[in-house]
Order: sequence, then C-alpha cells, then structure tokens
Amino acid sequence: MFTNVNEINTNNQITTILERINTYKENHNSIAIICKTKQEVDHLHKELSKHINISKIDENTIKYDGGICILPIYLSKGLEFDCVILTNVDDANYNKDNVLDMKLLYVGITRALHNLDVLYSNNKHSLYNEKKAN
Repeated sequence: MFTNVNEINTNNQITTILERINTYKENHNSIAIICKTKQEVDHLHKELSKHINISKIDENTIKYDGGICILPIYLSKGLEFDCVILTNVDDANYNKDNVLDMKLLYVGITRALHNLDVLYSNNKHSLYNEKKAN
C-alpha cells in the first residue's frame, strides 16, 4: 500500500508536522494529518493555520480536492492520501484492549498511498510495534 513508514518520537507535534509537510509538499498532491478526536483536529488546525494553508475535513465537508488537510480518524475510512501524518500513536491514546481503538488505528495506518508518518511521544503504541514486527 505505501512505500515509506517513518516512526517519529516528538514532544512538539506542531513543529514536527510542519517539517514533515515541508518534506512532502513538493512531490505529493494530498497530505493528511489524521487525529483520533475532533478536539485534537480543532486544536491542531488552529495552530497549523498560523503557518500553512490547511483545510479541515469534518462531517459537513462535501468535497476534498487535494492539498493539505486535517481530519479525525473516524472520517478517514474510504479516503486515500499520498502522505499521512498520524498523530499521538501511543498506548495512552489507543487502548489495545479496546476493539474500537484498534479498528480506528488500523483505518488510520492504511490511508497512506506512499508515505506514513507515525507520531508518538514517549513510547509508540505497543500493538503497532507487534504488527510491524510480523
């Protein structure tokens, strides 16, 4: 599905996301930042909008024409992007004993066509580690 996975430990998501977007924007038409919750989308959209032109996909979005966007993971099913930056992929954000969390994480990591960046702070999600090792 995708050719490049980057696991990035970061304590400053805004800076890291901006750096990753800068890396990808020259050669890719669609870049998505995918967050677990709408609240995280709203917060990151507000901060990232200070630096870049970024659209927010929500329940009212009718059309997406490419470019840089941010959306909650539950709205990403069925969509594909050249590059995906998946935020907060750690045990604190995705409970491996919660079936819904695991389904959401699967949806998020399968949206990328070419590049997937998995952002985490401290320790990345233990299930992600187990699946990648197999």
